[in-house]
Amino acid sequence: MRKKILLLGIIAVFVIVVIIIRINGGKKAVEGDAIPVVETANPEVGTIELYTSLVGTVEPETVARIYPETAGTVTQVLVKAGDMVNEGQLLCVIDTKKVESSKSSMDNAEVTYKEARDTLGRMAVLFQSGDIAEQEYQGYVNSAKKAEIAYKQAKEEYDNQLSYSNIVSPIGGKIESCGIEVFDKVSVSDQICVVSGEGNKVITTGLTETLKHQVKSGDTVKAEKGGEVLEGIISEMSEMVDEQTGLYKIKIQLKGATDLSTGTNVKLSVCSERAEQVVTVPVDSVYYENSKPYVFTYDQGIVHKIFIEAGIYDLDRMEVKEGITEDMSVITTWSPELYEGAKVLEMSAEGETKGESEV
Repeated sequence: MRKKILLLGIIAVFVIVVIIIRINGGKKAVEGDAIPVVETANPEVGTIELYTSLVGTVEPETVARIYPETAGTVTQVLVKAGDMVNEGQLLCVIDTKKVESSKSSMDNAEVTYKEARDTLGRMAVLFQSGDIAEQEYQGYVNSAKKAEIAYKQAKEEYDNQLSYSNIVSPIGGKIESCGIEVFDKVSVSDQICVVSGEGNKVITTGLTETLKHQVKSGDTVKAEKGGEVLEGIISEMSEMVDEQTGLYKIKIQLKGATDLSTGTNVKLSVCSERAEQVVTVPVDSVYYENSKPYVFTYDQGIVHKIFIEAGIYDLDRMEVKEGITEDMSVITTWSPELYEGAKVLEMSAEGETKGESEV
C-alpha cells in the first residue's frame, strides 16, 4: 500500500514538472513572437515644395486697347471681332468736325507761304543789284520764315486731326473686340477696339501681400486648362496694389500656348514655400507628443525615441531641421510596442529579419 502511494506521488510530481516546463516554453514562444518587426529607412536629402492654387486669366503678350483721341461720330467701321489686321491698317473713321477746318487752315497757310517765298525770291534779285536796302530785304526774309513756320504748324494740326479721324491699328494681330457701329457717338473715354498681338499668350493673376513675399520673378508656375498642364514662369510682378482687387498683379509667360482663348480662366499652381537640399523623412514616420514631433530610430535591435524640429512638409515627406542625421535608421512602420528601449527586429530589403531574435 505504501509503495502504491509513493508511486502515485512520483507520477504526480512528474506531471507537475512537465506542465511547468510546457508553460515556461510556451511563454518563451509567446514572448519571442511578441517582438515587433519593423521597416526602416535612412533620412534623405532633397527639396520640398508647397504649392498654392490660384485662378488666372489668359491674355495676349501684346495688347493694344484703342481709344479715340477726340470726340466725334463714327462714319465707317471696317473690321469686326475675329478679323486679322496688319500694323497701320485702317479700322474705322470718326467725323470729328475738325478735319475740314484744319485742312482749310493748312491750305491757306500753304498759299501764304508760297507767296512769301516768291516775293523773297524777287526781292533777293533787287537786293543783289542794290535796288533795295538790306533792312528792307531782311523784312522779306523774316516774313517768309514766319509763313513757313505757320504752314508747318497748320500741316501738323491737319495730320493730327486726320489721324484722330482715321483710326489705324498700332500692331498686327487679331481684333478681340470691336464695340462700335456706324453713327455711334464716341468720346475719348470709350474703348472702341482691342487688338491682340500674334505670338505667345500670358496669364495674369493677383497675389496677396503674404504670397507676394514668397514668390519672385523667374519662379515656375503650372497652368491647367481642360486637362492639359502647361509650364510658365513669372515674368512681371507689380509693386503696387491694384485698387480694384487689393492684390498685386503678376504676369506669367507660357511657351507654346497660342491655342488658349483670350479671356478664359485657367487654374494655376504657384510655389509658395520651398526648402532646398534639406534632410527629410517620410511623413508617416513622424508622431506627436504634446504637439512636439518625434520619430523612432533603430539601433542594433533597440528602439530610440527622438524629438525633432520639423519644417515644411508635403503629402510624402517632412523637413527635419534638427534631431536626426542622415546615417540614422528611422522606423517607418507603426507598432503599439514602439517605445524608448524596446527590442525589435528589422526587416531587410530581402524580406529577412535581423536584430535580437532570442530572449
